[in-house]
Amino acid sequence: MVPPILAEYFRHQNIIARRTRLVELIVERIGSAESASAVLAERSAAQTIGHEAVFAGLVRERARARRLVTSVEWEEHPSPSSATRYIAALIESHSAMVEETVELVLAATDPSLGDPESIAKFLALQANWVAHVHGDIEAAVGLLRGRSEDLGPYARILDAAEVSVRTYLDRVPEDFPAKLELVDGLPVSVQLALLETQMLVLVTGCRFSDARNVFQMIETLDPQASRTQPRVLLGLALLGQGLHSEALRVLMNGFEESRGRLDTEGVRGFGAAAAICHTHSGDYSAMDELLDAVFVVGEPTPFPPGAQIALLTVAANMASRRGQTLLAERYAGDAQRYNLADGPLPGQSLAWPVSQLLILNGRPAEAADELWSSGEQLWHRKAYFASILSMLVALEIKPDAERLLVAQRHLESIPEAAAMQAQGKYVAALHDHDPRGMMNAAAELAQTGRFGLAVGACQLAAQWYGESGEHERRLQALEYVSRIRSDAGEVDLDVLRFNSYRTVLSERELEVAELAAAGLTNKEIATQLVISVRTVDSHMHRIMRKLDVPNRRSLSHHLGQGRSRP
Repeated sequence: MVPPILAEYFRHQNIIARRTRLVELIVERIGSAESASAVLAERSAAQTIGHEAVFAGLVRERARARRLVTSVEWEEHPSPSSATRYIAALIESHSAMVEETVELVLAATDPSLGDPESIAKFLALQANWVAHVHGDIEAAVGLLRGRSEDLGPYARILDAAEVSVRTYLDRVPEDFPAKLELVDGLPVSVQLALLETQMLVLVTGCRFSDARNVFQMIETLDPQASRTQPRVLLGLALLGQGLHSEALRVLMNGFEESRGRLDTEGVRGFGAAAAICHTHSGDYSAMDELLDAVFVVGEPTPFPPGAQIALLTVAANMASRRGQTLLAERYAGDAQRYNLADGPLPGQSLAWPVSQLLILNGRPAEAADELWSSGEQLWHRKAYFASILSMLVALEIKPDAERLLVAQRHLESIPEAAAMQAQGKYVAALHDHDPRGMMNAAAELAQTGRFGLAVGACQLAAQWYGESGEHERRLQALEYVSRIRSDAGEVDLDVLRFNSYRTVLSERELEVAELAAAGLTNKEIATQLVISVRTVDSHMHRIMRKLDVPNRRSLSHHLGQGRSRP
């Protein structure tokens, strides 16, 4: 790195060129030759301007320097400590060549050359690699247990790694309290490893207050906040408790600090969690810039676990909501192509991008089934936070009395999950067509930072009140919409959500549908949009199939339900 680059980095403002239409065009042209995330990374690195271009250059230079220094160090002395540093430098970016090099380093390193702490950290890294890259959980656990007796107190790092691997890829182990218990005399590095894994298990299980207490212990041991994961988990715990603004502040502070340090792991970890936080509130106003800033650091990596699938999920969601089918498919395909396993935290499941594609293709019932099935599997894994979110969204897309009872029983067992409790009341009111219940849910949703869903709840209640002739209550519901929007600030709220025709239809299909709903014939639509009548016929066929409506009158009614009412 040279000083002029740093000078440019700190002098420029954070200006990010919008990439949506150009990336969509690129994806249409390149077919399946490259991944969408690769396109994003290349475009962000090569074509973004000012601050972001310099940031991308600094990240590449720092990564190159780290790989060079650590490779020389390891080649001269292939010990566990040098191997751990070299592998950490390698996996800042992910490719077939990186995987091959990591495998070589793991195989050629002699664990006996290190002290107990460096050996434990090396074995923990190796086990995570075997579990997350090879997908072999039992081999990873066998590796950890095979050396635990030789390492004294540092063997507890291997206990933490085992619980982490099983929580991320299998299920929370029954014996986690014993494996993660703190005892007197443990080195600080061991205590931090145990406490961080405790936080993972507690947030996964919706024990948010306990997780925050553990974070306070970590802060005492690590006042410099050198570890990314505890603060990411703190943000998610605050989100689960309904403290949305506090959660976003923690995550965005960590994100900006990581950018300042050129810390790619932090950028990915904090960025993924912040994206989930924005999705949770329905605020998409800053999402493009956030995703640009994350993808600019390069291709997906196996660490931090779960971050990449969450990022691809959010990106697929954004593309789906804009009707960009090809781009949404590419993001979903990336998550599968990179063999990213479902994680235990919100957004870390392939069911999310898959369900978005199903909705986009006019198959919402299948999308609901996909999310419900994922939620059931996650509940079995004791990943209650991620599970209940999947189940509630499935019920939002397709209300079902039997499933609603299951979700309500689950909610009773996780009383701390305030944000999900409010969403549970929303889906119950949706199922019962209960405007008063919907208004009560809207109040709780707004209080927990679910602004987009709260506005949608008020609009539904207003619609139902209008249909039953309760015009004063309808006006009250619409007045509450204005208050919620004011509280949310100047942001682009996602109000129509998953059942919206705007989610299902592409931009052109949306234009045709709204003109047809307004009473125009296919010929008149063709004239207004300057396209052929045959093209309009084709669009209308897809619109009717996607929305599952039999005729134009039904189409007009369907679109009228989805529009925001004045």
